[in-house]
Amino acid sequence: MNVVRLPHRDPKTVEPTPDFSTHILRIPQGIAPDSLAVVGVIKDYLSLRSTIFTRQKGWQVWLPTNNDLDQYDQHDAVYVIAQDDVTGAVLGGARLLRTDRYGSAANGLSYMIRDACLGRLPGLPRDLCDDVPPQDALTWEVTRFVSDGTKHVPLSLLNAGYSFLRSERARTVLYLGPPSLKRLAAQARQEPVALGPVRGNDDGRFQVFQCNLI
Repeated sequence: MNVVRLPHRDPKTVEPTPDFSTHILRIPQGIAPDSLAVVGVIKDYLSLRSTIFTRQKGWQVWLPTNNDLDQYDQHDAVYVIAQDDVTGAVLGGARLLRTDRYGSAANGLSYMIRDACLGRLPGLPRDLCDDVPPQDALTWEVTRFVSDGTKHVPLSLLNAGYSFLRSERARTVLYLGPPSLKRLAAQARQEPVALGPVRGNDDGRFQVFQCNLI
């Protein structure tokens, strides 16, 4: 478990912003002393995804589960997750996948953005990107980006994910998220470039954009 500790206090608010830490996690492939703890954190992240995407936005894209587990939550997935330092509550997170899926794509699928462009995902439009995105070891995607609204969490998730991908020697990262995520990436000086139009509606607008890791 890699941990980036990010204490935050906002003097302009009456209530202080919680101290939180940002973790890079993977689904454990075997039984280990900390496996249950890691699985528990990931389950809480999936539960937050379900709250935001399924209950609040009413999205019906994925498998009908109570925790938003979908076909891309496999052992090759990497999660960046923010937790409250005091309560352990999950405040936000995102899923990262290498676009070649380490050569072991499940069920003939590749990764979310590419599969949507190929018409494999009912509920997502095929014209998310102007061109079909690549599959290679140097390109990763970031999807299922979610936050409970805690201040500073989205930017911390973005920065922690970006740092992790640089450590993996990635060259390009593809994001699928709301227009606000693209603006946040620009704020973080990641120089986002749109790969397709903004799609969706007032309850769920999203766009694919790309950032190069330098």
